[in-house]
Amino acid sequence: MSKASLLNVFVFGFAILPFTIAHSSVLQVTESEGDRSGYNNEKVELFFSVYNTYNDILEFAVGNNGAYSAGYRADLAQTPTAHLVEAFVVNKDNGSWKTPDGRELTWMNQAANFNSFNTAFLYTSKCGDCSGFNGFLEVGTTDGYSGDAVDPQSPFAAFSESSGVITGLTNIPVPAAIWLFGSGLLGLIGIARRKKST
Repeated sequence: MSKASLLNVFVFGFAILPFTIAHSSVLQVTESEGDRSGYNNEKVELFFSVYNTYNDILEFAVGNNGAYSAGYRADLAQTPTAHLVEAFVVNKDNGSWKTPDGRELTWMNQAANFNSFNTAFLYTSKCGDCSGFNGFLEVGTTDGYSGDAVDPQSPFAAFSESSGVITGLTNIPVPAAIWLFGSGLLGLIGIARRKKST
C-alpha cells in the first residue's frame, strides 16, 4: 500500500471517530466495597455506580455466587435514581434465572458471562404489585445500588428494549494509596535515571 493510501486511511479513520463515539451507547458499572459484617466478617457490602447512555435499560444484574441480599441505599447515593429501585437476589433454578416471586428472567439466560453463576443482584423497575415496567434507568450516572455478599465478583448484564442483552465487567476503582505509591515509584525512577546520566 502506498504512503498516500495509508494517509487516506488514517485521515478517514480520524474523521469518522467522533461520529462513532457520539453514536455508540455505553453502560459501565463500577463496584466498590463497604464494611465487612456478620460472623467472622464473612459478608461485605458492595456498592454499584452506573454510567449509562442507553435510554431504554429496563433492568441490570451483577453476578455474585455469594449474594445474600440486595437493596438501594438512597441515603448514600450521590446521584440518586428515580427508577430501578426494586432490588432482589435472583437465583438460577434448573438453568433458568428467576426472581423470588417466580418471574422468569429470560434475558439473563442469554447472558453468556453469567453461565458460571447461580445467584446475582438484580436492580429493576419491575415492582411486585405493578402491571409492568414503570421506568428506565436514567441516562447519565446513578448510584446507591447495594448488595451483601461474601466477596466482590465482576460480571454485569443488562436488558435494553432496543439493543437486547448487554454484558460487561464491572470497573473496580484503584485505591488512592496505590496511585500515590505508583507516582512515588515513578518519581524515584526518574531521579535515579537523572543521577545516572550526570
